[in-house]
Amino acid sequence: MHTEVTQDGKPVQPLTQTSQSDKDLRNEASNIDTGGNITNLSRHRYSREQPVCKYPDLQMESTEFNHLFENITNLYCGHASINYLTYLDGSSRTEESPWDTIKVNFSAIPPKHTLLSCKYRRIERQNDNRNLYTTLSTERFVSNKEAIQFPFKDEFAKVACFLHESVFNENNQSLVKVLRVHNNVFAQVIRNDGLVQDKKVDIEKEGRMKKALGQGMNVLMVGVDSTSRMNFMRKLPKTFKYFTETLEGHVLKGYHVIGDATTAQFLGMLTGFHEEELPNTKTGVKNSTTCDVLPLVWNEFRRMGYTTMHAEDWPQYGTFQYRLRGFIKQPTDYYMRTFWVTQDILRESKELYCFGATPKHQYTLKYARDFVEAYHDIPKFAIAFHSELSHGSLNMVQVADEDILTLIKSWRDKGYLNSTVFILFADHGARFSGMRELLQGRLEERLPFFGIAVPPWMKKTHPEIVRNLKKNEERLTTAFDFHKTLQHVLDYPGDPASFQGHGISLFQEIPLNRTCEDASIADHWCTCLQSIPANTTDQIVREAADFAVSYMNKLTEDHRSLCVELYLENITHAEIVQPNEKVLQFVKSNRKYRDAIFGAKLNVTFLDLLITLKTRPNGGAYEVSVKKWLSGENLKTEITADISRINAYGDHSRCIQDNFPHLKKYCFCREFLNSVPTE
Repeated sequence: MHTEVTQDGKPVQPLTQTSQSDKDLRNEASNIDTGGNITNLSRHRYSREQPVCKYPDLQMESTEFNHLFENITNLYCGHASINYLTYLDGSSRTEESPWDTIKVNFSAIPPKHTLLSCKYRRIERQNDNRNLYTTLSTERFVSNKEAIQFPFKDEFAKVACFLHESVFNENNQSLVKVLRVHNNVFAQVIRNDGLVQDKKVDIEKEGRMKKALGQGMNVLMVGVDSTSRMNFMRKLPKTFKYFTETLEGHVLKGYHVIGDATTAQFLGMLTGFHEEELPNTKTGVKNSTTCDVLPLVWNEFRRMGYTTMHAEDWPQYGTFQYRLRGFIKQPTDYYMRTFWVTQDILRESKELYCFGATPKHQYTLKYARDFVEAYHDIPKFAIAFHSELSHGSLNMVQVADEDILTLIKSWRDKGYLNSTVFILFADHGARFSGMRELLQGRLEERLPFFGIAVPPWMKKTHPEIVRNLKKNEERLTTAFDFHKTLQHVLDYPGDPASFQGHGISLFQEIPLNRTCEDASIADHWCTCLQSIPANTTDQIVREAADFAVSYMNKLTEDHRSLCVELYLENITHAEIVQPNEKVLQFVKSNRKYRDAIFGAKLNVTFLDLLITLKTRPNGGAYEVSVKKWLSGENLKTEITADISRINAYGDHSRCIQDNFPHLKKYCFCREFLNSVPTE
């Protein structure tokens, strides 16, 4: 027997044409009732041990979309020598001068250029879209022997260097001098000892941390834009491995978006409400106000004595500024937007992903690292979110894998994570790539990466939290639940039912019977699969069942002297599984109001089948998930999940169970053939 397999090792069955039975089944699938989240569920599939919401088994690889991915591990930004003209020297601190120094590198001056002078300006925030610049020092170039440098004493600073370039003028056939300007922007976190002292006094005087989890645990969040759980595993494998294995982080497989784009997810995380439930803060809308009125959870942390930080790149597309009116008052103690607003308008920032010689994402990660370092002895709430790498690309986020890993490792190695609830997350999956045109991409958009890690000591002090986080890995969860969790950090074991907003704390067990409606997820964002019964005598069902048995036989083929070949006895149940109609019809959201816009139903070129079958001579009962392609260039059949043996099989596999335990459920040892009753 020979079974063709795909590149990812899954069996493939070629199809020559679409039968009438195939067409009938496809028509049956298109007539699923759309009245609720889940319809026509088979009871045997959704048992007490399984969530009512069955989310799709998505593929890491497939011939349908493998061509969309490429391996990009490096990002080189230093294409011109001028990019290295100014730099930050972190090794120049002394007791008398405890600050870094911005220096000018004369060797980076390009040919035919003459340096004239450099100017240091302090940058201060005026509002979310405008900064104030104060010139504090100007140094003129004298010679290469006389250094130009500036003490970096401000949180944000801009250094502009002026040069003459000798350019040949064809009109008068002579060299003329053209003024050039090179800019660089610098950011740092300066510890405010007065702020720290005030917070410590308030904490001790009012006992604010008595109710807080761990007497005041840090909350550190590192996020990337437009990255599904699947693409996080594809493109950030080192970070994923470290998070899940070393930190024993919990990745929520059923974590859903609650609306369109970044703003909806952040409002859910930080307020617990949908945008339409909050005060109107939309740009260009009558009677709207600024985001200062929003009940953001970082304000609660601040009142409790935490130092707060928010860092987000790409200011023109900011979470609170792209469609909303932003903030008048600086919303957190440390706010990196001031840096990005200045950097974004400079010519040096126009190269995608780079600012001069530095990848832009490294600024975000360094700011987060410096913030945690500066406030290592006081509770912190911090969000570091980077967009540009992944907003429009499935692949570019891969260049940040090592950098994110390095940041997390440094926090763990220095012991900072011992008192931290650490969140690794994305807002949503890819929304604009070729992947989005496929059903898998449409589902990935709705299932972003979300992981939460707590310190190891909580296994002893709060085993219920670790136990519930483990259970919730498989449950239907949202940003609202994370918002309740943040409030739970401040008041544990308080009653989350009394906390602000929708959702259930992730420190509690999310109910198995939770639906999208229960979780405040609109139908067109809900990936919970619908199921309709299929006729067990249909040709396509029979072909899928035959393929599943062939697949099981392929697994035991090398041990045929011990394990007999299995044959299909009958099919006891079959159903078609697919997302609800509104997911298949969703096109996009209105930009201003984010209302859903629907169109023609997405053409799905395959059927996902769940089949229960029996085999002989072992009397085995199995539940198999089979994907059967009906059109396209690569017609095939695939097993898409582990096959479940759903009846007891005693010692029928004892001939291989010691050496090949993974084959036990498929192997019927030859020694038992004589005991099988004949028909």
